[in-house]
Amino acid sequence: VQAATLTPHKAGIRQGMSVSEARARCPHIETELLDDQEELNDLQELTAQLLRISPYIAPLPPDSIIAEVGHPDSGLAGQERSILERVRIRMKQLGHAAHVVIADDPFVALYVAKWKQQSTIIPKGGSTEALNDLPLEALSISQKERSLLHSLGIKTIGQFSKLPAAELCGRFGPRVIAEHALSSGQS
Repeated sequence: VQAATLTPHKAGIRQGMSVSEARARCPHIETELLDDQEELNDLQELTAQLLRISPYIAPLPPDSIIAEVGHPDSGLAGQERSILERVRIRMKQLGHAAHVVIADDPFVALYVAKWKQQSTIIPKGGSTEALNDLPLEALSISQKERSLLHSLGIKTIGQFSKLPAAELCGRFGPRVIAEHALSSGQS
């Protein structure tokens, strides 16, 4: 397994599992062979289709596109709802299901799109609240560090964000410190 959608992920299917292990957890799972170069080409083509919404756009492999839509030079500030719907509709026309999230921080948008699986606009300054109920697994931290946090009773990003930053220093690596700053609105 190289990647899985959210439903198989919730069934316990993880990167690195064999197909047999995945089928043991989810017998009716559909599989397909991935060609990394073709996936990247597809993502780049999708990005080119969205150049109309912003000149500040880039693919973010393996499955995301990120765009600056409120940049002062883009002429699109304040048009978030229209942009969200245009992107969602265009992706559907191209045969892709997309969760479009507009937020102050690109990582917040990515986490919310992946874990809440809905299109939404996170109000300015609302990033911390948007992340609160997401599981700790949504953050880009190692399994070892996540297990340690779980052993401390920390299961959600909201619980994690309430930990004092000083207590994380020395116990965790720089990635955890960075994710804590993001989740607590200090990035």
